[in-house]
Amino acid sequence: MNRVGVNLNSFDWTAERETELRRMHADGLSHGTIAKAFGLSRNAICGKIHRLGLKRNGANHVVKVNLPLGRPLDQPRRPPGPRPKVAIRFTPPTKRTEAIVDIADENVPLAQRKTLMQLTNGSCRWPLGEGPAMTFCGAPGCDVDKGQSYCPGHALRAYQPARPRDGRRFRF
Repeated sequence: MNRVGVNLNSFDWTAERETELRRMHADGLSHGTIAKAFGLSRNAICGKIHRLGLKRNGANHVVKVNLPLGRPLDQPRRPPGPRPKVAIRFTPPTKRTEAIVDIADENVPLAQRKTLMQLTNGSCRWPLGEGPAMTFCGAPGCDVDKGQSYCPGHALRAYQPARPRDGRRFRF
């Protein structure tokens, strides 16, 4: 039993309890406070108030004000015209005169391979193997800060050129 005389195992809305709910609601108590008094959940109280068709009067009801989104009024507007261009972080690899050969995983020398903790900014991050024995290529010649995670040989495998489309949107 709680303060309003409610047995938590079986709850029936009697006329006295509905009257008490109406009084507490008219007094402007929050749904959470009413729920604690009855020993019920807030959602149970909200549902009962809705089914009874009770509305808050303007004096006791707290209204949320929707503030306008966007810039504060004291800040000037952006001048008209084109927007400033945003710098793109990725830089494509530089063109090389020598041929770049696709590197097979088994052709990466063991001395060149690195663990996750041994990788540096200039190390190729192409994974080799699986599970706890996984290592990385570790070849020099890439720059993670410029968006180049792989050596030129592994970049050929990672970044495939786009295939020409035949005009259809989906392929079935």
